[in-house]
Amino acid sequence: MSRILICTEVGDLHGASIHLALQKMGHESLRWFSSDLPQLDAMSFKLNGDNTSLLCCGDERMDLHSFDTVWNRRLGHPLPSSELTEADWHLAERECGIFLNNMLLEAASHGFWVNPPESASRVEQSKLSQLLAAKRLGWQIPTTLISNDPSEIRDFLRSSKPHQVVVKPFRPVVWHNEAADATAITMTAVLEEDAMPSDWLLRQCPSIFQQRVIKDHELRVTCLGATVIAARLNSQALHPRGQLDWRLASLPSLGVEEVELPEQVRSACIGLMHELGLVFGCIDLIVTRDQEYVFLEVNQMGQFLWVEEANPNIPLLDAFCQFLIAGHVDFAYDRSRQRFTLEEFQSASHELTEIDEHHHHQHKASDLRFHEVNKTFKKT
Repeated sequence: MSRILICTEVGDLHGASIHLALQKMGHESLRWFSSDLPQLDAMSFKLNGDNTSLLCCGDERMDLHSFDTVWNRRLGHPLPSSELTEADWHLAERECGIFLNNMLLEAASHGFWVNPPESASRVEQSKLSQLLAAKRLGWQIPTTLISNDPSEIRDFLRSSKPHQVVVKPFRPVVWHNEAADATAITMTAVLEEDAMPSDWLLRQCPSIFQQRVIKDHELRVTCLGATVIAARLNSQALHPRGQLDWRLASLPSLGVEEVELPEQVRSACIGLMHELGLVFGCIDLIVTRDQEYVFLEVNQMGQFLWVEEANPNIPLLDAFCQFLIAGHVDFAYDRSRQRFTLEEFQSASHELTEIDEHHHHQHKASDLRFHEVNKTFKKT
């Protein structure tokens, strides 16, 4: 039996689904919300003869070194304290973040981490390092400018003609308007010269500018150790809104199909993961009309269960669970041993995340701690 820690955030359906599947497979799985530090949970590191990293969840104390595998899924923002002044809370929040990073980096020297904190942080923070690594390894990448210099941006736009230029942020940004019950998110957009913002505005927000690559289709490639599972997204054929950014297309309209990558491309995906120090990641590729493969980015903790939701024949939930249990970078998924599908856990995972969200909206509800919720579902 493997002992697996899932570092996640409230409302994460991926974390809930994998957690429930692992328990049903007979393994010990614990979800920990880092946002519970410091209001609901505590951490301690004791330097002595046998150094210990203790995670305190309610009355339960666990040594972080005792887990076989840690899924470094999501780190949430700490729950604020109404009893501290704003200035004092900024100080406490900063110190909690530093302490948490210290603990994770130290604990990563024990067990198997998906992904190691140092590599995860570097890849998450730097799209530039991804592009440079891909270029070093021989990947084709779009002609790219990363800048907040208005003259460089305007020159890049003019010199790229007749190609269009697209612009995108380093990370997706989400705005919630609770009054209107609406959400907005940044997407890849075409930048037109006659619609350029002012120089002042261009300078305020550095962005990624790339020559637009004409697509035949796109690929979402999920890498788990030595296993590569590629899904073709028919964004160009089936949905006009998704031709520039497939996220604008509805899931059913993408016509998700599993495909076999050419061995050279498959090996290049694994090589890139090794170069970046990752054991898991979701790679976005463009396949051109000439059947050339163009690298866009790797999401070191990208969403992947939506692929199985769109096409139940792509067993990503089962593959990922077996990857966590195996706990090594050379993991090779054996489909003949598939045990579960995503559909089996969708209802229960929604219920579990609803309980999480209800609890965390009640900052003082100590009798409903998440580890008790975990135990409840373990019994069912």
